[in-house]
Amino acid sequence: MRTKHLLKMKTFKKLVLILTVTMVSFASTSCSKDDDVPKKESKLVGTWELTTFSANLEVFIDGKAAGTTIVTGKDYNTTLTLTENPNKATQVGAIPYTAVTNVNGLIIDSEDVFDGLIPANSTWTEKNNKIVFVDSEITFEVLESTETTLKYQFIIDGTGQGADGAIKGPYIFTYKKK
Repeated sequence: MRTKHLLKMKTFKKLVLILTVTMVSFASTSCSKDDDVPKKESKLVGTWELTTFSANLEVFIDGKAAGTTIVTGKDYNTTLTLTENPNKATQVGAIPYTAVTNVNGLIIDSEDVFDGLIPANSTWTEKNNKIVFVDSEITFEVLESTETTLKYQFIIDGTGQGADGAIKGPYIFTYKKK
């Protein structure tokens, strides 16, 4: 009788060992890291050609709303390249534009060149539908992102900086994939 009991105990121990090994292997495979799955490349990665640049800004004088400035880009010759691993951004070219400012009924037409907001070789990241340029702490809100179109806005608010004159509002940039 003792032999039968010993056999049952040995069989039970083997069964427990097999069950334990099975459970450990199942747990380790089901809890594997998601790092093993290749990450999908961001739709933002690539070289983009600027197609439109505009702004509709409020003008403030001595802290009070005094008028508007309408900015329209022209003669586009600007590209934005975003790479991944490492996440670097390079903007090439400047943006010529015209501006029509109406301050208290006085209309001023002007032309200038906007050098852009992105410092050379900036590090970028994508967070919550925003492009953040880490080096300069500049953030663009992505308005549209497809395989062929990238549209974002940069909101400027110079009203709280203590200046005699300030502007507030969004600059909107639209790019097409090159």
